[in-house]
Amino acid sequence: MITREELLKVAHLARLELKEEDIEPITNQMSQIIDYIETLNELNLEGIKPTAHAVEVENVFREPDDTAVDAKVIDKALEQAPKHDEDFFMVPRII
Repeated sequence: MITREELLKVAHLARLELKEEDIEPITNQMSQIIDYIETLNELNLEGIKPTAHAVEVENVFREPDDTAVDAKVIDKALEQAPKHDEDFFMVPRII
């Protein structure tokens, strides 16, 4: 259980200004959070590697290796451009 003094010390360190009527509910909430963390600390996590995500994350937008692009696609895109130079779009200078 976290005490009122501990809560006020943490609030001071975090530069938080608490209203008098908020101190007791926040103290109870923080005590519940700390109790839950203590419950989690009792779990046996031996053999489980740390992870940042609950599921494996993969890039779904493209293949993991680089693949060559069909030149016909580039030619088709450049045909629609107002101006181009070889394989590059030409745009007005911004600066």
